[in-house]
Amino acid sequence: MPRKQIVLFTVDRQVARYLTESFAKIIGHLVKIHSISMDAAHTIPPCQPDIVFVSGEFLVPKARALFPGIRIISPHRVIVGKNLEKVLLLPKGHNVLVVNSPRKNSEETIEALHDLGLDHLNYIPFFQGCCLDFDNIQTALSPGMMHLCPPEIEHRIDIGPRNVSMSSFLRILEALELDKKYLDEYARKYHRTLMAASRKLSVSHIKTERLRKHEAVIINEYDDGLIYADKNHCISLVNKEAARLLKAPREQIVNKKLHTIMKDFEKLSVILEEDDHSPKSAAIYDIHGEKTVVTRIHVTGDKVNSYIYTLRGIDSIQKLENEVRTKLAQKGYVTKYSFSNIWTRNKKMKKVIEMARGFAATEKNILIMAQTGMGKELFAHAIHQASPVRNGPFVAVNFAGIPDNLVESELFGYDEGAFTGAKKGGKKGLFEQARGGTLFLDEIGDAPLHVQSTLLRVLQEKEVLRVGGTSIIPVEVRIIAATNKNISQAIKEKKFREDLFYRLNTFPIDIPPLQEHKEDILYILTRYLKTRYGISKRISNSAEQCLLSHDWPGNVRELINVAEYVFHASQGARQILPDHLPKAVLVSDSIFSQESDIDLSSCFSRISDKLMHNGLPADMIAQLLRIIKAREGKVCGRNSLQKELSRYQWILSEGKMKKTLKLLKEEEIILVGRTKQGTCITAKGKKYLKYIAHPNCS
Repeated sequence: MPRKQIVLFTVDRQVARYLTESFAKIIGHLVKIHSISMDAAHTIPPCQPDIVFVSGEFLVPKARALFPGIRIISPHRVIVGKNLEKVLLLPKGHNVLVVNSPRKNSEETIEALHDLGLDHLNYIPFFQGCCLDFDNIQTALSPGMMHLCPPEIEHRIDIGPRNVSMSSFLRILEALELDKKYLDEYARKYHRTLMAASRKLSVSHIKTERLRKHEAVIINEYDDGLIYADKNHCISLVNKEAARLLKAPREQIVNKKLHTIMKDFEKLSVILEEDDHSPKSAAIYDIHGEKTVVTRIHVTGDKVNSYIYTLRGIDSIQKLENEVRTKLAQKGYVTKYSFSNIWTRNKKMKKVIEMARGFAATEKNILIMAQTGMGKELFAHAIHQASPVRNGPFVAVNFAGIPDNLVESELFGYDEGAFTGAKKGGKKGLFEQARGGTLFLDEIGDAPLHVQSTLLRVLQEKEVLRVGGTSIIPVEVRIIAATNKNISQAIKEKKFREDLFYRLNTFPIDIPPLQEHKEDILYILTRYLKTRYGISKRISNSAEQCLLSHDWPGNVRELINVAEYVFHASQGARQILPDHLPKAVLVSDSIFSQESDIDLSSCFSRISDKLMHNGLPADMIAQLLRIIKAREGKVCGRNSLQKELSRYQWILSEGKMKKTLKLLKEEEIILVGRTKQGTCITAKGKKYLKYIAHPNCS
């Protein structure tokens, strides 16, 4: 018995392929299936089919013309459920383009969606040759015809080709005189598809309800007041905080117009609409005597425009800001200075400041080179304040103040159990703490070599490995480094890695010493007195000469100390005289000036008597000062001084050495630096050395 033949006449090749596969799975062994689609140049099959099956009613006239005298079956087609859960999740009133062709098929698809209960959306039919404005349409769905979707629509949901209904499939079986048992098989396949779709819709519905409950909790626990209103200012949602600020129960606010519950709302609305081109605008508004920041967010995309208003009292904003600043300040993670805090009248210094300001706008590494006391950290603060990461933390570390064995754990952190005494739970390193901000590496020239290699890897890879840890931690940090050392010389002496220097030296800043811009000496001193103490005093010519002839080895830091001395010494005086300056500033380049011979001789004699009274003979002090002077520019700590002094038969205990250095520091004979900076002799100290070495010269 010859096989029955059926022609599937469809609008599109994809629909033809889908229907052919569906029929072949059930009756393909009994019927030969041919297909013709209107979008492809298919020739009419060289056969006399038993029936012609069209995919839509609109194709019937065309089918009759092609196959005169053959029975034509136009089916009822249904949506089977692919991706319907995505349709369900679309917001109510959302504009959705329904893509199909021709128009009749698009309209039938919309009708089928309504039949499934998916009637919460605003469906817009789209078909070949259709002209529409897509400005307010972000989503398209289609029953397998998504290739017709306009490119402007990015969010697409393909719900799959529509299936042939069971009644239509029965008509096919009857026309082909096939056993109706195949209807049962088709029904099982049909029901399996529907059940799968139903399960997805059910899960999606549960998730949607759960999401709505979570949203309700989030909205009510939100710190700001929230009001949702349509374009006519009718309120549909309000949270607890907004009800508190408005001093009214929520049920009395919902469905009311904003102007009925907010006095002078029209004025507020005008202010907000002045910036209406922006999706977000804000204004300060008085709600029952409480100053409140009202922010309006324009919600677009729906058929009807709507607005979200957020309300926050200024008092709570200030309180929160103070809390954040307090916490950051407690950790020392806030900047204290900006470029306005760097005082100068010198052209060279102004050029350095402008260069630093330009570097600040980037996120590249910066290396500040300057003598001690020139405000390297002040520059670092100012650069951070003017940088893109100004809102992030500013974390500073001084290598000269950290023992070598603690540097790695301080910089990179450590995991629990990394070493004896490690904190439970481990500790974040300074790189982690500075994440999203700036890490200031002060006195980088004092960094141990083994730390330099690790530091280089961290700067290259932007990730750290804690001491004793196994997990890599990404760190995005802006680096500013500073040093008073000659790095080039340190590289030659193999004390500093050359590759680390080039990694840090992307933008070098060289701050000239105070001696090179002496016009700033009087300016900084007088401005400091005015800013700190609110006083303005004239500086006498003789005092001015003393200040300008001084070498200022301690640079600006020394100058600020002198300003503090001057303030307290000149109280009650109308002008600043030499008598109001520290002795170290009064001493000239020679041992004694003619005007101060007697004063200095008396001063040095007093110092010698004081040292002798403490069991420190002049010969021993002279030898100690010679050692310190000879080691100028090198690290000079207590232990090395003890060892060096013992070579000249002067044996001092650690306590005695500590006391000796303290007495000399008090008399401004020496400067005692931090851990690795050691001790150096002052200009006054050099003159005192000459005095005790040649006592008869006085």
